[in-house]
Amino acid sequence: EAANQALFDRSIRDPLTGAFNRRHFGELAEQAYLGCRARGQPFALLLFDLDHFKLINDRHGHAAGDAVLCAVAQAIRPLLTGQEAMARWGGEEFVVMWPNHDAVAAMDRACALRDVLRALRIAADGTPLRVTASFGLACATTTHQPGLEALLAEADAALYQAKAEGRDRVVAASEPGA
Repeated sequence: EAANQALFDRSIRDPLTGAFNRRHFGELAEQAYLGCRARGQPFALLLFDLDHFKLINDRHGHAAGDAVLCAVAQAIRPLLTGQEAMARWGGEEFVVMWPNHDAVAAMDRACALRDVLRALRIAADGTPLRVTASFGLACATTTHQPGLEALLAEADAALYQAKAEGRDRVVAASEPGA
């Protein structure tokens, strides 16, 4: 039984950070999103990317980059409750879902998460590394209910806007027609 549980855990988690992997997050998010839609509740997705992550790997080595990724996941995990979840989306990119969060509540949470990451100090070769991230936020509402993939695309577009505007910021996708 313990061996089966360990095998299952490995199948749903990113091996480096322990965060959910992309596939499992997609399953969880789809369930949560459909539940929110059925109950007429909002649903928020936050996609974020660590700023200038390649420089950390280049200057301090991949072990330092791995330490940063692990520290980020570890810092976020306690901020999530209930059906909320986080995954390593790929590379230095993460995604968070907040069921039953409207745009205002999700923006507050996203800014708090940004501040937590800003405050991190990750030791690498005796050097305390600092990280910032660019965040893209997308929300489904009673009047805006795209599929999950479309909502992810909105968050991704907002993330790229945050990068274009100078990084280390949260940008919310505008609701189409708004």
